[in-house]
Amino acid sequence: MRIDTGGPSGGGLPPTLQGRADELLDRLARSALTVGRKPPRRGHGDSYMACCPAHDDTNPSLSVTVEGDRILLHCFAGCTPEEVMSAIGMPLAALFADYRGERCSFPQVRWNGNGELASRASISQLDERPMPLPPSLSEFMAETFPAVEALLGPLTTQQLVIIHAPPGVGKTMLALAIAWALAAGESLIGWPSQRKAKVLMVDGEMAAQSIQGRMRGAAGTDGLYIANLANWASAAGYDPINLATSEGQDVLNVWANALGVEVIILDNLMSLSWVDGVSMNSDEFWAPFRRFAVQQRAQGRLVIVVDHSNQSGAIHGTKTKLWHADLVMDLQAIDTDEDLPEGFGTLDLRRRFRLRFEKVRGTSISAGQDTLEKVITMGAVGQDWSYEKGRDEQCRMAREMHHNGLTIRDIAEELKLSKSVIGRWVK
Repeated sequence: MRIDTGGPSGGGLPPTLQGRADELLDRLARSALTVGRKPPRRGHGDSYMACCPAHDDTNPSLSVTVEGDRILLHCFAGCTPEEVMSAIGMPLAALFADYRGERCSFPQVRWNGNGELASRASISQLDERPMPLPPSLSEFMAETFPAVEALLGPLTTQQLVIIHAPPGVGKTMLALAIAWALAAGESLIGWPSQRKAKVLMVDGEMAAQSIQGRMRGAAGTDGLYIANLANWASAAGYDPINLATSEGQDVLNVWANALGVEVIILDNLMSLSWVDGVSMNSDEFWAPFRRFAVQQRAQGRLVIVVDHSNQSGAIHGTKTKLWHADLVMDLQAIDTDEDLPEGFGTLDLRRRFRLRFEKVRGTSISAGQDTLEKVITMGAVGQDWSYEKGRDEQCRMAREMHHNGLTIRDIAEELKLSKSVIGRWVK
């Protein structure tokens, strides 16, 4: 199976030997995942074992090693290096340090598990092709950059969005509902849909049967892909994906590029990213994942991260998460009867939560009615959920009505709230 590189063989390959080794491993990973095989895995030292793309390889039989000024390939089934390189669309000459193909515009940068730059021979790229000086203001203003496109309510392309809540409030259900609405081009909780978008939903901890049960009403939705790592991936023999490492990020890059998705939803951060010996409250824990999210946004994608709240209700861990995100949604449980509509029993409180925007950054796309606080009643995924105005908005409306001469009884009937609640608000 030949990989389509979108251009002539060898075009656009990195100028350094290590960069081409990374490109080789990336293409081997795409070749393997396309036919349901495992991606390359590190062997002894700096060598890797991969499924050979030149034959039907069910067990990794191709050794890849960078040694001195060349990349060594050895297929234990007997395929030649020429056959292997031809199968992934790279010239044989790219295995040697003196190859002079097209240069990349930017250095190839990867990150290790500690959030630090991994050792890469990329200095020569800057020596041989210095980065240009920054443009003047006039030049910068004349540049044309990819437009930010509205997708669903305040959600747009090129965003980093965080949804956080304590356990059991409904953050996973909201993430699944958003995934469906984006893929189906349907409205949700008053957020109008602008167009359909392909979505990759990556779940790191739920049982596959639970996801199936929650998504039953959306089963026919095209353009929605579910990567359930706790069952689906582990049953196929894959190790947990760690998005704090370049290897884990490579897997998602391969998936996202192969599927052509515009949205990646990650549920949740703590089950998908970890750094050995580093507290989840620290900047060191967040840093490697943030760089991955920035990379995805630079490719035009919307990245939605599901995260936990701490005991005080704030986002768990470092506050720098808030600094880097464009939108931050805080979900709060409702533990009083203040927001219960008429005929709604207290046993149904668990189906309701308050959605509040902790941060909004962006253009007017992210402003106005779409980011008002809402009290949401969860329904089935595949349906537009019911919602009411949030407490702050209801309080503002009640005070305005009272100022205009309406009685507490009239206001309570209009807003479908108790007279005691309205009485406290308009005092």
